[in-house]
Amino acid sequence: MIPRRPAASVAAPSARRPDMGPQPLEAKGVAVGAEIFEAQLRFSVPRGPTRLAMLVIELFIGIPAIPAGVGLMRDGLGMPNEWISHSLFPSYALPGVLLIGLIGGGMVGAAVITLRRSVLAGPAAIAIGLVQIAWLGSETFIVGWHGGPQLLLVGIIGLLAVVLLVLGSSVTSVRLQLLYELRR
Repeated sequence: MIPRRPAASVAAPSARRPDMGPQPLEAKGVAVGAEIFEAQLRFSVPRGPTRLAMLVIELFIGIPAIPAGVGLMRDGLGMPNEWISHSLFPSYALPGVLLIGLIGGGMVGAAVITLRRSVLAGPAAIAIGLVQIAWLGSETFIVGWHGGPQLLLVGIIGLLAVVLLVLGSSVTSVRLQLLYELRR
């Protein structure tokens, strides 16, 4: 259990009296002191099958993202420019750079963190899993839905990103205690 601290009083600059120190902020004649929440984060090092699965998924997604990004920058991987003509991107070059940096670099970076047996492996897996899901969603939104290969890509990579989130969550504990006190 998280030990509760007494609610701190919030002092408004106009409510200060030099002889009494900070005074509670007043609203319509009622003194209000509130503490919203306390958070407790606990990380542990992934071990055994969890660590191996995280590492394999991060490398399976991250390593191919780098040459895919280069291919996007070079010739759009053969995709027609009409697919992104309505977007903010004039060509596939910037999406290629983002794919290399965000997905390739992020996944490989998370794999290095996992390989080093760091306590940050879980949070890194959660963060890059969320980035991957956001990437797949925005990619589909921007280029539209074009069937077969895209379904395979979004399905497999999306599922692996969700598995990565679950694995990262299994070694990361977040506990929020909601506190609300009203003093009169």
